[in-house]
Amino acid sequence: MIRNAFIKVGMTSAFTDAGEAQGVTVLRLQPAKVVRHESLQDGRTLVVVEYDIGVKKKTTRGWVVENSSEYPVGSNVNSPSLNAGELIKLTGVSKGKGFQDAMTRHGFSGGPASHGSRFHRAPGSVGMRTEPGRTPKGKRLPGHHGDSQVTLRKVEVAYWSGEESILAVVGGVPRSSRRPRIYLIRRVRNTEMLSQVSSLPNWLAEGAEKSEGTLWQVVKAYRANRRQGTVGVKTRAMVASTGKKPFKQKKTGSARRGSFVSPLHVGGGVAHGPKARDYRESIPTKMANVALQIALAHRVKAGKVYTGALDIPSGKTKDAYKFFQPIDEKYGKVLVCLSNPSDTTLRAIRNIRGVILVKPEQVTALDIIESRKLVATGEAMEILSRRLSK
Repeated sequence: MIRNAFIKVGMTSAFTDAGEAQGVTVLRLQPAKVVRHESLQDGRTLVVVEYDIGVKKKTTRGWVVENSSEYPVGSNVNSPSLNAGELIKLTGVSKGKGFQDAMTRHGFSGGPASHGSRFHRAPGSVGMRTEPGRTPKGKRLPGHHGDSQVTLRKVEVAYWSGEESILAVVGGVPRSSRRPRIYLIRRVRNTEMLSQVSSLPNWLAEGAEKSEGTLWQVVKAYRANRRQGTVGVKTRAMVASTGKKPFKQKKTGSARRGSFVSPLHVGGGVAHGPKARDYRESIPTKMANVALQIALAHRVKAGKVYTGALDIPSGKTKDAYKFFQPIDEKYGKVLVCLSNPSDTTLRAIRNIRGVILVKPEQVTALDIIESRKLVATGEAMEILSRRLSK
């Protein structure tokens, strides 16, 4: 597939429908023309495209395609068809920053910055001893920083005009002055799998008006119940040691010591250390249901609840990714609520990072709070409504 090339114009700010300002990057689509075809040994064709990037010398790049008849020589490459809110995938080259130290290049935190510390920005140990006697491959050391290919996934389109050849995307986009081209790889959004719950159901309308204090109490109790409370240290009475005096009282030049188990000794007891205790708190069922109702109502009002028929008969993770593409969750957890999932669906979803599977009978307010998005089937939503309507 032949990719469209863009040039970064600059950055600005735009307002969403909710009135929130967000930073956007403005890109300009560059004219592209097919100049020749080259046959490869595997039977496919390399289509060479010439891009006009606005400099004196035009640049060319070849793309391997299955059917070269779609791109005749001399034809112009069609502009993409994009819509606002759609997710796309971009690739470009980052700005070159020359030779940099390990902290700047790899994001090391470094040592203490105070006076007297001999370890400020040094990378630390870089090699081995006699065996194997070399620096291991892939060691993060100082060197050239930047000027490398960067791929941005799930980039949201803020504005697209085919007539003006202007594309605005949310967030920043890398750009190198030496290689300024930014390629649009493909569209990644498929909105037919899941639908967003835009209005509050009747069984959640009451929860939107209740106080959030109940939610805070229940979440605090859930988190307290997670604590094991098994932490503990040995006091001087628990340390197994001799009762002999460490050294004589006088004429040693050192302080007086009467026991090996003193907290001042290495290996001695710990003074005022933590003790094991039980942190558990009881949570009434009615209070837990009210907290769950409040949490669900807030998630629906924020537009973070999706429903759909989540069934993956193939059992493949790549097919499961198609369901979660409309969610656009780059960071954080996604809570998936399924009532009776098949074995193939479980196998396809369980390897996706950040996706948590839970049954509707076991969903808690803490699960809703700790996840950014909620995906539930229609049957799971019915079970939740019956559970909260009691």
